[in-house]
Amino acid sequence: MARRSKIAALPKVLRGELDQRLADGSDTYSVLASWLAENGHSIARSSIARYIRKRVAPPSSPWPGEGPRQTSNEGSELLTDFECAALLGVTRDTLADWRRRSDGPPYCRITKTVVRYLRTPVIDWLRSRLVQGGAPISGGGDSSN
Repeated sequence: MARRSKIAALPKVLRGELDQRLADGSDTYSVLASWLAENGHSIARSSIARYIRKRVAPPSSPWPGEGPRQTSNEGSELLTDFECAALLGVTRDTLADWRRRSDGPPYCRITKTVVRYLRTPVIDWLRSRLVQGGAPISGGGDSSN
């Protein structure tokens, strides 16, 4: 029998507030774990990450023109750090580490605690990291190089 998630066992009101904080996208897993601990529930960051992955299915493909998340204004679509992390298959903490090291996809800092990503530059950054046989692919799939 599968184990029940600690988050699934949270009181409904607390889980609803957690969902709202996740949707806001400004809290890291560490902040959320601390907040839950303050409310009497010891839940690890990894449990929060698993909960998020189960709640929101990542797009089937990160490439433009494929997958269910494409919109008509694809180039201007803003992604939260949560959505960008899901798109890239990494955690929000990894994105935050990349921002601190000036590595990773380009982003927009909206406020001190809120960042957003534009879909097209994220896809371009991902393409620039294409590797084949252990060597970077010249131009990363961009025909202009």
